[in-house]
Amino acid sequence: MNLRGFREDYVTDLKHFCSLCDTHVQPRTKHCGQCNRCVNTFDHHCQWLNNCIGERNYGLFAKAVSFLFLNATSKIAVGAYVLYKYYNGNIEFTKNAQEVIIQVKERY
Repeated sequence: MNLRGFREDYVTDLKHFCSLCDTHVQPRTKHCGQCNRCVNTFDHHCQWLNNCIGERNYGLFAKAVSFLFLNATSKIAVGAYVLYKYYNGNIEFTKNAQEVIIQVKERY
């Protein structure tokens, strides 16, 4: 493969040129209007992370969503367990924090 010819084709190819960044980009690159930068294999701009999701950070985005889902699921499970214990009479909710501490100390 002739690398010199490849480079010349790449530089002169205006189809892969971002006029906003004024630079040559790879074929699957898109310019994000919110970040004002080009992102390779652009997926979307995440408003919660305030970052573009693309080729370099897609795995980290998937991990963040997975941990968020596990966190929400665990909180729902703990809440359901507390409500189950409350309605079966095993737990009494009090407004006074000292009463809670005394009840815990008496049980253990």
